[in-house]
Order: sequence, then structure tokens, then C-alpha cells
Amino acid sequence: TNVEKVEKADGVKVKVEISDARTTRDKISSKKNSYGMEMAPIIAQNDIGDLLKKAIETELKNRGFELADGSVQVFVELNKYYNDFKTGWWSGKAVAEVVMTVQVKKPDKSILYSKLITGENTLTVQLASGKNAKLALDAALKDAMSKLFVDAGFIDSCFKACLAQ
Repeated sequence: TNVEKVEKADGVKVKVEISDARTTRDKISSKKNSYGMEMAPIIAQNDIGDLLKKAIETELKNRGFELADGSVQVFVELNKYYNDFKTGWWSGKAVAEVVMTVQVKKPDKSILYSKLITGENTLTVQLASGKNAKLALDAALKDAMSKLFVDAGFIDSCFKACLAQ
């Protein structure tokens, strides 16, 4: 919420589309015992594709872009959204990773921007629980959003796609 508005962004209409390319869409982690053996899956309570779409739309809106069908299409393919618990002697680690390919397309569907974006986070944990997986994955998603929106090429391509119509 503390980001600066991008000058003239209010004149750019952006539509965000998500494609969930993960082979398993509901499982985001697994509970493990002290030997590192998987015990039970940790299942997402919400649609991860929708979560990612809302995150990108919120970031665009906070920067002044208009969310609507228009000249700019931001297409995101979600490749990985997973937390892996690593066991240790006194404590373990929650290692979360978000991997996505982001493209900005002109109205004729030609691609102006394409980049693989990864977000990562590692937390020290005592339990391999759903709560700890969520904390690690939320931080990894935040890292991915930060990397995407500090990339000047992403914002520039949104303006170029708008001018191409």
C-alpha cells in the first residue's frame, strides 16, 4: 500500500489472466515426521490461481493502473507454489517457492515482455504444519511480487502495449 503511483498509469487498462500449470493444484505441502517422511498432504483452502491473480491486480491497482479489458494483457503461468519442510536436529525449516512465467502482450497477442519470476522464503519452524506452510508461502509470494514490480521492464512493457493499439 505504500508504493508510489506510476505517472500516467491511470490511462492504461490492464487485464490479468492466470494459467495454473501445476500438476497438483490443491496440495501445497506435506506434513512430515521427525525422520523427514511425508505423513499427510497440506491442502490449500482457496484457489491458488485466484490468490495469485488478486495479488498481481492489487499491485497494479496500487500503482494506478486500471483493471479492465483493454489493450494490455498480463498473462501469468503458475509453475510452482509449494512448501517443503526440512527436518533438523532441534528445529526444521519451511522452504517455500513460487515460480511463474509472466508475459505482457499487445492487443495482437504479440509478446513484449516475458520473464521467469521466482519468490523464495525459508522459515525456522518447530512443526511441519499447515500454518507454518502458509506463513512461508505468503512470504514467498510477497518476494515474487516484489521482484516482478521492481523490474522496470515489466512496467515499461505495460505502457508500450497500451501505445501499440
